[in-house]
Amino acid sequence: MLSAWALQAVVLDHDVTILTSRPPVLEAVNRYAGTALAARSFRVELVPGWARLLRRVWPTPIALVHRHVLIRAARKRAAEYDLVFSLENEVDVGRRALQYVHFPWGFWPRPEVDFRWYHLRGAVAAYYAVLRRIFPVSREGIAANETLVNSDWTGRKFVEAYGGTTRTVFPPAPGRFPEVPWEERLDRIVVAGRFSPEKALGKVIAIVEGVRARGHSVTLLLAGTRERHGVIGRYADQILALARERSNWVDVRLDASRSELESIVAHSRWGLHGMAEEHYGMAIAEMVLAGCVPFVPEGGGAIEVVGELPEVRYASVEDAVAKIVAVRSDPALLLRLRNALSARRPFLGADRFIEAIRDAVARF
Repeated sequence: MLSAWALQAVVLDHDVTILTSRPPVLEAVNRYAGTALAARSFRVELVPGWARLLRRVWPTPIALVHRHVLIRAARKRAAEYDLVFSLENEVDVGRRALQYVHFPWGFWPRPEVDFRWYHLRGAVAAYYAVLRRIFPVSREGIAANETLVNSDWTGRKFVEAYGGTTRTVFPPAPGRFPEVPWEERLDRIVVAGRFSPEKALGKVIAIVEGVRARGHSVTLLLAGTRERHGVIGRYADQILALARERSNWVDVRLDASRSELESIVAHSRWGLHGMAEEHYGMAIAEMVLAGCVPFVPEGGGAIEVVGELPEVRYASVEDAVAKIVAVRSDPALLLRLRNALSARRPFLGADRFIEAIRDAVARF
């Protein structure tokens, strides 16, 4: 999605070539991101065929291999262009480039939420070491690039890994949310995102259960996607089982369309996020744009979405329960928070992002 908005920000005024490992499906991209990209607006060049074949047959994503293949391919072509703009985090292409960093690939150790079943610690360290030998990159070259990051938190991680300086540009939250008056919204907490362990959906169920135990008859809606196989698939099955056991107050919407999701969020009063130490928090931004009051974990970049509002930031299940109950019980506090969150909206949408990307390209 970020790639779509960044391309839309520059493609109208520039001759753009996309270097990628697989062609973008523009209809799907535009439908999800709300962009209007057209194939005639840019060229697409693919990485070598062996890399694309490896991606199809290898049992794990081997994302780091593809990152290095992209860097090497870009390095060969970099001198032909006025600007190299990486949307795949940091790069070293042999000249100064513009890069947007979601979380630096070179930061070690990786956050726990990034690990999957195939990330055996010794094997991962060896994997990184081998690729550094095969595809060497310069830390100094990376640090010298113009670096945009998705949060101040990510920026600190980048500087810790490479040095240099960064500028925070929040990624654009997609969607056109209808304006629904507070009185017409459901007294419902919505959670949006993948049914995946890092999203801590068991924790959010426990939080809402605690709020209900304090006498508040709020309901919970889990809206997202799920995998059906492997560790993540088994986790999704566990969450669905927990939801069925609480079906009188927990609802689940799987694979909702973009318009359905926008309507769900816009007709909910409250939002809740469970993932700790997230790099940004797109679902939280969508909740703010839709007029919800979201509660988010302390830490990571997620707290930057809601701003300096400690009343909606929690450190534990018990803390979240207490803060949700406090906001629900105090109309004056609720009104103040709603006004403060409304003031955050201009920082989270597409217009500000496009302006920032155009500015970065113009000043490069």
